[in-house]
Amino acid sequence: MDQPDKEITLKKNSFFRIMMIVLVVIVVIAAVAAAYMFFWKKSDSSTNSSVNNNRTNAAATNRQFNTGAGGTVADADHDGLSDAEEATLGTNPTDADTDHDGLSDFDEVKKYHTNPKSAHSGTLAITDGQAVAQGIDPLTGNKLFATVPPANVNK
Repeated sequence: MDQPDKEITLKKNSFFRIMMIVLVVIVVIAAVAAAYMFFWKKSDSSTNSSVNNNRTNAAATNRQFNTGAGGTVADADHDGLSDAEEATLGTNPTDADTDHDGLSDFDEVKKYHTNPKSAHSGTLAITDGQAVAQGIDPLTGNKLFATVPPANVNK
């Protein structure tokens, strides 16, 4: 074999080695990503599953509260808004926090006057629940006075 043929063979071998290294790196990255997604999503879905079970249990019991006039009104999600009020508002009567921003539908409607169907009622870059937890009015961005952070309804 003469010298030019040897150089071509070496170049082909070098290219082959580089391609194999790239392929191995891609396979390793894919395996790590798959493992991450499998384990991360699994723990995340178990948390969501327990939250959904709690919501399902709340809906199944179809909790009633006393209206004070001898009657009762259905409140399936236990948020303080009747199912009829939730139907009028367009919120989910089996989910205490329709927009999942950390504030119950009741708190959004009756206390903070925010939109229970939108996690961002104002112009802030944070959710309504995050704003209230930081003592900020979600609509104006001004400081709230004597604010107690809301209980997390998603726990």
